[in-house]
Amino acid sequence: MPEIIGVSHVTLTVTDLPPAKWFWVEVMGLELAVDADTMFVAVHRKSRLGISCRTHDVARSEPFDERRVGLDHLALSVRDVAALETWEHRLRAHQVEFTPVTESEWGWHLNVRAPENLAVELEVTRPEVASHLFGT
Repeated sequence: MPEIIGVSHVTLTVTDLPPAKWFWVEVMGLELAVDADTMFVAVHRKSRLGISCRTHDVARSEPFDERRVGLDHLALSVRDVAALETWEHRLRAHQVEFTPVTESEWGWHLNVRAPENLAVELEVTRPEVASHLFGT
């Protein structure tokens, strides 16, 4: 079986690049690595994650809806609940709407909407769930 060693990047289709770039670079703290007319790539070097956003000439302009076939949400791992609380302060400072930290059987979650209503979750996975899922 060929090996997969991680996620390289996620590309999101958007209709308006500047608000998306602001969100991923200024709010989420990723580093702008590529900036072109119809797309950008922002990276988090420590985790080796890239988030790219692009426009298409024929993109449909309906707002994102996780109930449609395709992406439901993008979940990003954070270290602990204290980190989620720090994210709450950062999001509030940038006047970005979010749901407060909630707890579930999977762990702790903070949900935010990126521009164009894209659903982003910041999550702390319970150790027993991570162990079950990933053997860690």
